[in-house]
Amino acid sequence: EPYSRILAKLASEAKPEAILFPHTAVGSDLAPRVAAKLRTGLSAHVVNIELGERGLLRQIVPGFGGSIMAVVLCPKRRPQMATIMPGVARKPKPDWSRRGEVIRVEEEVSEEELRARTLELVEEPPEEKPLEEADIVVAGGWGLRSREGFRIVEELAEALSAAVGGTRPALDEGWIKPHQMIGHSGKTIRPKLYIAIGISGEMHHTVGILDSGVIVAVNNDPSAPIFEVCDYGVVGDAFEVIPRLTSMLRELRGAQLKQEP
Repeated sequence: EPYSRILAKLASEAKPEAILFPHTAVGSDLAPRVAAKLRTGLSAHVVNIELGERGLLRQIVPGFGGSIMAVVLCPKRRPQMATIMPGVARKPKPDWSRRGEVIRVEEEVSEEELRARTLELVEEPPEEKPLEEADIVVAGGWGLRSREGFRIVEELAEALSAAVGGTRPALDEGWIKPHQMIGHSGKTIRPKLYIAIGISGEMHHTVGILDSGVIVAVNNDPSAPIFEVCDYGVVGDAFEVIPRLTSMLRELRGAQLKQEP
């Protein structure tokens, strides 16, 4: 509560055109509190943002489970506010001619305002390969049918030294962990190579992969939506295609290791 009070006070004094928060646990909790104090609108889970005429922000938000992309505007109230999904913005090249100003603000916070207390700090084990940092991501979906079937994704990822991801159904079935889910309710990634196995390609998933360098899809349904966004598509049985590909990669790696002095 003290953080939202302080931010709202600063915004009232500085009168910025826009305030953007990351769509994280902290950002998603803090942003609506600040917006309510400022009596302005807030767009959550924004996957893209564009600057329109007269400083109006065009905020792109998935709707109806990711089946549509809505454009949200806030023309009558200021500041314009949004929570942005981490990873959706490309890192620009440095422009050393530009300089930002950091303004240090000191505020008093009373004990009564600090309602939360830290009782214990528990460190989670680090992710083996964070999806956002991986050059190669191999992901699986409902088409793999079972936890055992999903192992072909993990085996291919191991052969490629890649990160493992998946869809909402894969998470619901317990095949992946929450930090591995890609798409509207998960992570937005942009690896150099993305391999989708048994993934139909509904918008709520593909919104998280569209900026990948190369997208390869394997699916036995030739009409699957994933083939509309991929660069290379294989119409076939993933349980035949992927093990053969994994075996070939292992053989190539083994041959390379033998040639090394």
